[in-house]
Amino acid sequence: PNPAIYYADLGCTLVAGHAAFACFPSAQAPAVRFVAFLAAGFAFARAVTFTHEIAHYGSRRLRRFKRWWNVLVGVPFLVPSFLYDEHRRHHLKHSYGTADDSEYLPLAGGTVVDLVRYFGQAPLVPLLGVVRFVLLAPVEWCVPALSRRLWASSTAIIAINWRFRRTWDYDSAEFGSAQRMALACFCYGAGFFTLVGCGVLPGTILGHYYLVFLFVSSVNYVRILTSHRYRSDGRESSYLGQLLDSYTIPGHPILTELWAPLGTRYHALHHLVPSLPYHNLGRAHRRLMARLPADSPYRQTVRPSLVATLREVVGCIRRNAASRSVSVA
Repeated sequence: PNPAIYYADLGCTLVAGHAAFACFPSAQAPAVRFVAFLAAGFAFARAVTFTHEIAHYGSRRLRRFKRWWNVLVGVPFLVPSFLYDEHRRHHLKHSYGTADDSEYLPLAGGTVVDLVRYFGQAPLVPLLGVVRFVLLAPVEWCVPALSRRLWASSTAIIAINWRFRRTWDYDSAEFGSAQRMALACFCYGAGFFTLVGCGVLPGTILGHYYLVFLFVSSVNYVRILTSHRYRSDGRESSYLGQLLDSYTIPGHPILTELWAPLGTRYHALHHLVPSLPYHNLGRAHRRLMARLPADSPYRQTVRPSLVATLREVVGCIRRNAASRSVSVA
């Protein structure tokens, strides 16, 4: 990973996002307001997605960037980096696709109701950070036993498997760092709501923030749905199995990067080589496609577009649901 690229990308993304957010409620023309809303949403989604890079490199090569990201994004957006520390399980053979994977749901083996329930989580995500770090934080300090439960379930803010529970380790340095970040989130969130309550900031800003982060959450849930086939049966998977259960969507260099930022469109390649930073994934993909044989497993992961991938995932869910109905009948 090249730190200069990370700093420049994050800086430009945040400047564009905050400028667009400032323009969103104040623009007179509806078209300008709508474009500003989209620009703010896509920019903030990109900024938040850096937590994925931090989960892979933040403890080694990007430690300083991790601190700055938490100051500029993690704390203000109430999504501190410790929420995503469990991402490492998503790449391990013994936990990928199992109940110990916070980023996986066996949707392909479920029903349409499961899919609706999955998307039903998206509107709640922008509220979870407020509940966790603003409302429950003071209660946690008064009732220490609550810390264990909050720590175990905190990944729900940024993961899709809300049944996942992380391991409690009160004595770990990780927990201490997380508590300091949580305190910073509380101070920022409480200060923000105080300014709104005192009339320094308009009350409408709460609705504007919710709408933008609802858009961020919705786009993220669509992207996550196109990351995997979600056909795991809950048992241990080989690395080849992880690859074949994932998708690659090269798509358009600009449009696809909006809804799948920081190389997340190359998700199968990321599972093949998790050590590759986002700014090298495109080049690696092009090299593989130029040199791999026609029957390579990697080529089986490539899909032409978002729509084609969604149609395949949803179609698989519907077919499996229909076959189960026939079997029961």
